[in-house]
Amino acid sequence: MQEDKRSRKSGKTQRGGRSEKPKAGKPVSRPAAPRVHGGTIVAQVEKIASRICDDEGLELVHVEFVSESHHYFLRLYIDKEGGVTMGDCALVSRQLADILDVHQIIEVEYRLEVSSPGINRPLFKKSDYSKYAGRQVVIRTLAVIEGKKKFTGILNGISEKDCVILSVDDHTFEIDFSSIKKARLAENNGDDKC
Repeated sequence: MQEDKRSRKSGKTQRGGRSEKPKAGKPVSRPAAPRVHGGTIVAQVEKIASRICDDEGLELVHVEFVSESHHYFLRLYIDKEGGVTMGDCALVSRQLADILDVHQIIEVEYRLEVSSPGINRPLFKKSDYSKYAGRQVVIRTLAVIEGKKKFTGILNGISEKDCVILSVDDHTFEIDFSSIKKARLAENNGDDKC
């Protein structure tokens, strides 16, 4: 479930559907490329989006601001009991886009995407590892642990020392939270990608 918002902050001058090009022989002055501080943007967006989600009875799962193929994307994952609808995504997208435009938090052209985390929900926060204890997960680590970097097993929660406890067959692994590269829920559909 995803609501795709049109690109924001377009810097091109349009005439007749085409970008204007400078005439040959004239010097072109271009403004310096804006500095983009993804961490600062994410922190500001999280504050705003958390309030919107709380007001609408939704959970803000994760916010990311990434550059892919020379384009910026602001992605929000939201959830609620019973799952989110396209209407939920559209509601959050409209409210957030309006606030971001008014306060000019993001100074580059970007695409806003609001979606559900899906059935194979990524695990981002420490609280996710307690919330989904007892479920099957796929975890990919930054470093090799006992000869492996990828683990599929039953999540047993997270310890007070921030170690994720995972049962794989008859073996229990304690994986330091800071060493997890990616983790997600895994349904029994034969797909163990992470």
